[in-house]
Amino acid sequence: MEIIRGTTPTLIFTFSEIEPSDISVCYMLIKQRGQTIIEKTLSDGVVSSEGLSFTLTQTDTLALSTANSAQVLLDWKTTGGVRGRSNVYDCAVKMAGVNNVI
Repeated sequence: MEIIRGTTPTLIFTFSEIEPSDISVCYMLIKQRGQTIIEKTLSDGVVSSEGLSFTLTQTDTLALSTANSAQVLLDWKTTGGVRGRSNVYDCAVKMAGVNNVI
């Protein structure tokens, strides 16, 4: 998987053990070199029967450096108090043709 700077990708997390509608709190994080660069919460996402999705803004993806890969993950907790974490996805960060918000 790769993220292209300046684009607006939608990241979708799917679940096999819980219903996405049972999530009460979550943090979608994109990190580089151990530092959180992008953080989204449940109010930034869209819950559907398929999963939980987050659409990044141009400004979000322009904050990422092409010098390092990005790690994408989701920490979550259900209304019943069950806490979990998604897999950690390692993504290459690539340059766009235009390197600013258009």
